[in-house]
Amino acid sequence: NNNNSNVEQAILAIAQVLQESPISIQTNPYQFSAYLSGSQSTSAGAYANILFDTELYDLNGNFDAVTNKGRYTAPVTGYYLFNAAVNLTASGTTQVAMKLKKNGATDIGVLAGSISTTAASSGIGSEFGGTKLVYLTAGDYVYCQVYCNGTITIATGSNPGYFEGFLISKG
Repeated sequence: NNNNSNVEQAILAIAQVLQESPISIQTNPYQFSAYLSGSQSTSAGAYANILFDTELYDLNGNFDAVTNKGRYTAPVTGYYLFNAAVNLTASGTTQVAMKLKKNGATDIGVLAGSISTTAASSGIGSEFGGTKLVYLTAGDYVYCQVYCNGTITIATGSNPGYFEGFLISKG
């Protein structure tokens, strides 16, 4: 299974980074978790920023939930692990993708692609997301985008829609 292979590769990469420059999660101030407080609809055929606007926590104040909703700015150079997921319902959709974007221009990885449009179109909703290990330089910022060739509505609340991340190694 390709998903298992990607997860295994991510785990091996994380293990390597942690061996080189470990950071304790208990003392790591560079972590956040946020969610979308109200539903968000998107237009067909274009990527849209996911406007995560409510913080569960932001230990160092680097997540922007107000001005540039859904944006995390790296305070130090290093490897960061980001997780994101949304619960969505779709209309006329056969293709959906979710990605991380860096500094407004660079695609740094697809978090998820293609869902069961039968489930999404029926109004049941589908959880959609993934995890990405990313190297950022201090001052770089990242955010999530979603694409569909139909229209989607992103559901609200902290479960299962979220964007979170933390520094795993400086350098």
